[in-house]
Parts: sequence; C-alpha cells; structure tokens
Amino acid sequence: MFDPTAFENMKVVLEGLIYDRDFDGTILVTNRCESIDLSRLSRSFQMEMKIRENSPGQNSTIKCLITLTASLENLSAELLKSQNEALAGCQVETSYHLSVKKEAEPYISSLFHTLSNIWGENREIEIREQLIYNSPYQFKREIEARVLFGRLVTEDQIPDFRGLVDHSISSIKQLKEFYSSNT
Repeated sequence: MFDPTAFENMKVVLEGLIYDRDFDGTILVTNRCESIDLSRLSRSFQMEMKIRENSPGQNSTIKCLITLTASLENLSAELLKSQNEALAGCQVETSYHLSVKKEAEPYISSLFHTLSNIWGENREIEIREQLIYNSPYQFKREIEARVLFGRLVTEDQIPDFRGLVDHSISSIKQLKEFYSSNT
C-alpha cells in the first residue's frame, strides 16, 4: 500500500475544513472540482463557496474559489527524495468572483486595498474585469480578484489551513459590504 502524497493530505484537510463551515451554516459550498491534467501530470483541487444568506430573498453574488495545485515537479520532488525537496509541496490560491453593474475601474484600487488589508502586503493580487454581452447593447461586468501566495505550501503548514478558510470567509464578507456600496 502506498502512502498518500502531500497534495492528497492537504486536499483532505482543506476539504474537511470547508465542509465544516458549510455544515455549521456559515457558508454554502457551491462547487467542488478535482482534476488531473494527464498531459502535464498535474493535479488541481478547487472548492467554491459563498456566504449563506439568512433571508430567503437575498442572493450573494460574491463567490470564493480556493485552489490547491501540484505539478509533476512537486510530486517528483516528494517521491524521489534525491531530487530537490524544496519543490515538494503545493500552490494555494484564493479568488473572488463578483458581478458589478457600474464601471469597475473607479473602485479597483479600493478592491486592491481591501484584499491587501485582509491578506497582507506580501501577497500578490491580480484583478481581472470581463464584459459579458447578452446583446449588442446589454452586458454585465464580471470581476475576478486573485490572491496569490507566491510560495509552495507544505504539509508543515496544514495547521494554517483553518486560518486560510477563515480569511477567505472574512474576505467574502468584506467584499460583500464593498460590493453593496458600489453597485
């Protein structure tokens, strides 16, 4: 019998922490995806969530996606101990997706500032805006804000996953406040 990989161990812990928050009523898990890219021999695990609304008429359009990925280099560094063990681990990323009705540009800097306050100045933040046309004159703006950690996460950081989930939920709540004042 083989031991599970670091990716597998981290995925199980992260998934459990997110489902615990779903079961306690804080969030609603809206999607889960686990994939293996056979051409690159990489793995990816994603869970999407949003804040669970108390009122039946409310519907939060802000969703958070937590992604855990491991490449072939990460796996080989773990399994072949003679390789560079510094590559043994996974990448973690959180992203936030929202629709806005107004032009996004005027408050993009506020969005950067909000995410930097939550996640810290040493995180890389990317924001993308996409226009989706329903007709030649009707469109909606989709915003994706990604928080990148810029380093590998190892099994030694598994205890930090609870904070990752808590920060993600806090981010959704703060972005929801930000969004409601800018739509």
